[in-house]
Amino acid sequence: MKRHTQPTKTTPPQKSLAEQVAEFQTLAKRANVLDGLAHHCYTTNDMKKARVFYLQQLEVLNLLNTLLPTVASEISADFSNNFLNTHYMLAKAYFDSEDYPNTKIHLAAVQQRSAVYQYHSIQCLLGYSAYRQANYGTAEVHLRMACQAVLGQEFVGFDYYLLAVGLQAGHFKRTPEEQQPETLITYWSRSLAHRPQETRLALGTYYAKDLGDVEKGIETLKSDADSGSVEACARIAPWYLSLNNIESYIFYSEKAARLGDATTAFNLGYFFDIGKETPRDPLRALYWYNVAKDLNFPAAFHNLACKYLAGEDVEKDEVQAVALYTEATALDYAPSINDLGRCHRYGLGNLAPDRAQAMELYRRAYEKGLIQSGHNLAFHTFEESASEPELVRKKALTEEAITVWTAVSDQNHLLASLNLAFIYQGGLGGVPPNFDRAEFYYLRARALGAAQAHSGLAILYLNEFSETRDQALSQALLEKFKQAIYFGRSQGDELSEGIHQSLVACKDYTAVFEQYKVLQHQHCIQENNNILGIAADATLSPERRIQQIFSSSLSKDLDTINLSTLMYIIGKLFKESDFSPAFLSAHFEKLMRILARIQRQAEHFNTFSLINIMQGLTALALDPTQTALVNLITILTHQIKLKISEPDFTLEQLLTLLNAIAGLGVKHPDLTELSQILAKKAMGFSFDSDKIGRFLYSLAVLENHHRTPQNNSGLFPLEILQKAMSQIPKPATVTSPIVLNQLYMGLFYWGNVLKIEPDGVTSATVSDYFKPDVVRTLQQASQHSFTSKPRMTQLQRQVTVAVKKELPKARSEYFIRNLPVDIFIENCCFIQVNGPRHFLFDPTRKTKTPAPKDLLRKRLLSQMVPEPGVDVPFDDWEDAVSRRATTTYLRQLLKDFLKQTTTLPPVGEGSVTFDYSEKSNQTRKSGNTVSQISGQSSSRSNISNFQ
Repeated sequence: MKRHTQPTKTTPPQKSLAEQVAEFQTLAKRANVLDGLAHHCYTTNDMKKARVFYLQQLEVLNLLNTLLPTVASEISADFSNNFLNTHYMLAKAYFDSEDYPNTKIHLAAVQQRSAVYQYHSIQCLLGYSAYRQANYGTAEVHLRMACQAVLGQEFVGFDYYLLAVGLQAGHFKRTPEEQQPETLITYWSRSLAHRPQETRLALGTYYAKDLGDVEKGIETLKSDADSGSVEACARIAPWYLSLNNIESYIFYSEKAARLGDATTAFNLGYFFDIGKETPRDPLRALYWYNVAKDLNFPAAFHNLACKYLAGEDVEKDEVQAVALYTEATALDYAPSINDLGRCHRYGLGNLAPDRAQAMELYRRAYEKGLIQSGHNLAFHTFEESASEPELVRKKALTEEAITVWTAVSDQNHLLASLNLAFIYQGGLGGVPPNFDRAEFYYLRARALGAAQAHSGLAILYLNEFSETRDQALSQALLEKFKQAIYFGRSQGDELSEGIHQSLVACKDYTAVFEQYKVLQHQHCIQENNNILGIAADATLSPERRIQQIFSSSLSKDLDTINLSTLMYIIGKLFKESDFSPAFLSAHFEKLMRILARIQRQAEHFNTFSLINIMQGLTALALDPTQTALVNLITILTHQIKLKISEPDFTLEQLLTLLNAIAGLGVKHPDLTELSQILAKKAMGFSFDSDKIGRFLYSLAVLENHHRTPQNNSGLFPLEILQKAMSQIPKPATVTSPIVLNQLYMGLFYWGNVLKIEPDGVTSATVSDYFKPDVVRTLQQASQHSFTSKPRMTQLQRQVTVAVKKELPKARSEYFIRNLPVDIFIENCCFIQVNGPRHFLFDPTRKTKTPAPKDLLRKRLLSQMVPEPGVDVPFDDWEDAVSRRATTTYLRQLLKDFLKQTTTLPPVGEGSVTFDYSEKSNQTRKSGNTVSQISGQSSSRSNISNFQ
């Protein structure tokens, strides 16, 4: 049998000293090679490989340390500095890779071995690491230690830069000395040599944002911006915009965008999209949105999707819209998540209607903080509860909707507050009626600007009033009802105005239910909550509101008061936003749908509603002689004539109607007759200083529009004018600048143009209005008056800049007596820039005629100025801009007026430079943004991250 023996242990042979020295030298060479490789990777910004080589170098250094005691007699070597340097470089490599925990570990290893090695830099790194992790207390300690370490030395680096940044942001506590701006400026100055560009960015921002010295901020960063720094370009561009230097804003924004700044590219697209500081330029908006999209900016995907969904500036393409929403949703952009939910809910863009997917997306957007998604979630949940047959499930859905709406209402969401008020008032969804909660949410909705809340409160108080027999409570409810009505009237709630008129007619607040069918109006409010809620929602842009109004259905029960309110709001939106004729044409058919409903119900409108409709038509700037409006105006004027004879017809109503007719013009025969009837009836009233100015001005507009070379007959009897002019007050007693301006224009027209003199001693008062000191007062008043000229627009600024480049002596916004002109060229001419509000349009024939008020202004100027007037219509200017021929256009326009002494420079580039690239050379389309169907869609994303 074979014996098994235990193997014997053998020890490795002991290396000789010579062998150990040789091994030491080999490892030392390897350490040097690894150090060189690591350093090369670090300098080439390959931090991953740099860390690998530094870690391998540390392993070798540790082996060398184990051999060092044995070979010390043969080799003189000290590797302590090598350890310190390797750990320090590893810390920097981890820091540059934003791995702050490992940064701290290796810095601690350095500090264990030496308290002085790279002390200043280590404190900087520790401070910055803590700052990046929002540990500001620790960051401040290390940064102040770093600053103290180098105080008084010539070289001061990143520590002072970051200390100043933290102090500016409020993360660090300021000492009394640091409360002074000069201290922070000194800190940044000390860091300029070490981090010049970053320091100038911070310093320029401090000047512009904290100290309010925008020009100093621009001066600090301009050299960097001109040298191609994308951060500097992106920073100073909005500062130029705040100074109204549009050209520089566009120049530096385009430069930053082309250098790859996605936010600036998006902001530039939005700038041209909304046309607030400059006329809308859809082509450039689309171009820059696409640039931002290519840079993966989620808001750009969203805004382009909104355009494709609505067919605004592009061909309508729901499939493309859904694709863009989906890409933005993948980037976790809440507004797109919400709108993609709406697409799934209603089956847009070839999607199958999928309520479950829509609700999931609404919930996801709501969890990201988008409150309108919470409203949509609650809306559809409540909608589902209405059709749910199983009672337990129905109750659960209702409670879920109310819970979400309550949370959304607490964040000041108008429609959520209004819906909760409806629910608690009417006991909707099986919820017990609750007067106190309904009142609470109506009051909140009213504070947020909901017009329906005024009348909703009134109806709530009336319902409660009818139920109680407690005399004290009845009296309190009655007082609340009165306050709600009067508050609603002052805030523009037309239903409250209708209720008030009914109450005045019956002279008895307790007889409201018999005299006025309030409950029918309550039903109409609920039926039309969507369309009127959109109209009243000031959080939406005017374009979006118009689009959604026209996309919403009109309830068959829509009553006359709500219908007239809707017409008034539509007109107001068109007037305030200065929409182009193309925009009006694109929606004219939808507008006619509303006007047809008004025509069918005309006999049921009260005086107030008729006036609202007339004001709405005037604000739309529609030519009243176009076929589509002739019948409507005939019917409306007939109804107004009937109302004039009623005893409660007021002077205020009369003057409002006259002003509306003056805006429309009197070429329509029914309007001509109605204006004459109103002027005659006005003589039965006593005028105060406010009303006489409005009266004379409106008559002047109407008279001037009526008189033509073919028809020079007067519109109003001479005795009416003389009686009105005899009642004018002295200039010193008139405090309103608008009234002063109206009086001046009216008196100048009737007295200086038509040579009508007032009777009696008041002629001296009339002449007072033309004295130099009063004219100077009127010049100041004209700046605030809507009667002298429309507000200064970007179109007017653009033309002014172009003219001044050609004729530097041209004066802008020059006053001729009290009337301003856009541009005045002495001994040559004056120029008026005419935007869309200067014309009346016929969308069916695609024609425009001068607006009556603008005709009066031109007539007065022609009497006051020896130089001729030149008009620059908006459409001619836009055409010249599109052809890059603004200089040629201006020269051609002025060629008949320029005198021999006036010389122009050679023709060069266009006065306004536009960058139309191939990407933006698309067919221009007119349209609007995405429509809202039950619940809310997201608005287009706004300007993002403006510094």
